Amino acid sequence: NRVSRYIGMLAIVNGSFGILLALGLFALGVPYAILWGCLGAMLRFIPYLGPWIGAIFPIVTSLAMFDGWWQPLAVIAFVLVLELTTNNVVEPLAFGHMTGVAPTALLISAAFWLFLWGPIGLILSAPFAVTLVVLGKNVPQLSFLYVLLADQPALSDDAGFYQRLLLRDRQEAAAILNNRLRESDPETVFDELVVPVLVHTKRDQQRGNLTDADCDSVLKLLNDLLMAVDIPQSPPIVDALNDDPEPGRTVLLLGYSFDSDVDRVALTMLNMLLDKTRWELEIVPDGTLMSEVVARVASDPPAAICITAVPPGGMTHARFICQKLRAVSKDIPLVVARWGARRVQQSDRARLLEAGASGLTTTLVETRKWLNARYPVLRQVETEGPDIRPKDRKNVHVG
Repeated sequence: NRVSRYIGMLAIVNGSFGILLALGLFALGVPYAILWGCLGAMLRFIPYLGPWIGAIFPIVTSLAMFDGWWQPLAVIAFVLVLELTTNNVVEPLAFGHMTGVAPTALLISAAFWLFLWGPIGLILSAPFAVTLVVLGKNVPQLSFLYVLLADQPALSDDAGFYQRLLLRDRQEAAAILNNRLRESDPETVFDELVVPVLVHTKRDQQRGNLTDADCDSVLKLLNDLLMAVDIPQSPPIVDALNDDPEPGRTVLLLGYSFDSDVDRVALTMLNMLLDKTRWELEIVPDGTLMSEVVARVASDPPAAICITAVPPGGMTHARFICQKLRAVSKDIPLVVARWGARRVQQSDRARLLEAGASGLTTTLVETRKWLNARYPVLRQVETEGPDIRPKDRKNVHVG
């Protein structure tokens, strides 16, 4: 598709160039103007050299046919202006990033294929470069070609942020995070910048490319940066009867991760995004046994449970947790947060639902919306009954 679009747009641009060249030469009185226009359009398919070869013929003809210098100079000026305008204005606007190849890579490709095959290689140099970029993007073993030839930055924003964290460069990492926060809202930045870093960290740790100490260092620095993010909170909940603020009336959400520090950092981000006037997120402490979690849910059921499973891995554990918790209560909503997953197989989703999960989300924003849809803004809360926890905080439990 890229090669076809490139050649099609190139044919349109070159054809328009040939028409304008023929009309201009005809107006200047140059003989065989249509011939020179067609020849100029055809030669422009040869990158870099073709346009100037095509310009030689009308210029030489004008020098041979006309007395004096006015008409030859007018032809030279017209051809130069038309070629420079087409090359520097029309082609960048028409092509843009259509080829996906960096300009330097196009020059190197043109030089290589010109040396190897002559003019034919020069014509095919751009399609060849596009083909190599597409191969590098879609074939993992050839990914270095995409890094070398593509017009995209070698590192995406999340990869650059991850690199800064690996190097323990707090200042540069904070600058990247702050720049993105100035451009987007925190929930978008968390999903597009921070969650991919968690995925990179977990994947590298599982592959043995990252030691446990390095992983802890990355997560600690990332957590410190997140704690410095200022997220505006909603005003207190207002009672529908007397319009008095009711601070402290919250719905309890239990956050559980199987054994990954990465998942706990993800839960911290969710806690930052949740409305504190509506939700209280209780994160299960590290090292808590599954039997203890089951006993906790049975004795004091929360309103909902969020089970984090940041990829790669974690789906088997998530199904196991859902089965255990669903055996305790049939009513508690269980949402599995698969944050950072590019796609979720329908079979995986079906197995999770069969294991007892109420929903599966892939972004923090989706998780927050899912929870808010289950528990809309509290307008009036009963002050008596077993659902109110007998603690200093007035927490509402739906269990």
